[in-house]
Amino acid sequence: TALKSIELMMFNGEQNVDVNDIESSRCPEWTEHLVARNYWPICKVGYRSGDVTAMTRFEEVYEAFIRQYLLQIDFWIAAFENFITPSHENYHTSFVLAGTYPDCRLSGADPMRGGGYREKCLMGFVGHVPAAADCLAGIKQVVFEQGACTMAELQAAMAADFEGHEELRQRLVHASKFGNDDDVVDNIASGIVDRLIAHFKQTRGVHGKPYWLALYTAAFLGVQDIVGATPDGRKWGDTTGMHYAPVPGRALNGPTAVLKSAAKACLGDASGTAPVNVNLP
Repeated sequence: TALKSIELMMFNGEQNVDVNDIESSRCPEWTEHLVARNYWPICKVGYRSGDVTAMTRFEEVYEAFIRQYLLQIDFWIAAFENFITPSHENYHTSFVLAGTYPDCRLSGADPMRGGGYREKCLMGFVGHVPAAADCLAGIKQVVFEQGACTMAELQAAMAADFEGHEELRQRLVHASKFGNDDDVVDNIASGIVDRLIAHFKQTRGVHGKPYWLALYTAAFLGVQDIVGATPDGRKWGDTTGMHYAPVPGRALNGPTAVLKSAAKACLGDASGTAPVNVNLP
């Protein structure tokens, strides 16, 4: 996800929280799921996107994130495509889903075995772009504009899960957040979407066609436990939000502001899907 890529960017390719070290009592169902489906990796560890403690401009940090994020996306796509062929042999489509395809009902064949799909396509779920934008906005404002800390100090605070760094955490919490019609963070989010659109247009799947970009979070439950503290002031275990929507509790200016934040991105090019959750009081 974008949020895990933020963590990897901040620690130059290493994890702040290693899923293998998570206590089973914290999220047993999630960890069992990961172990059982070992073809589904969490992330590619070790890619050196750059030492953030040596970066002196926000633009350097932003580009380091993009490098890390796009590499993680390509890593996931490769892992997914390695799974496609055996999945056709060993799994079947939900009967409810298969029944929604007229051709499948006529042929009686599973969609993964020749029935139902007139046009083959694949989607890439990228997840948590607004949360990542919140993190980058926090870095931009708190580190480079306010000068409240250095990148090294932010890295150390995140490694400590902000224990002993509450004043800094509060600064990050109160930085610009997606969903409030705030151009500072909204433009960061829309810029990420632009880079994703360009990347996916160049990415070909096993069928030779481009992936459909989906600003969608398939597994948002449990993600909070595999991503450590982040530069938006979030601590390990705090919620991460989902899809192309604000992190819960951060949209404070009403539903219209949420829609305005989302509308600043080229969501029409996210042809997979781009759900925007709007909570009404």
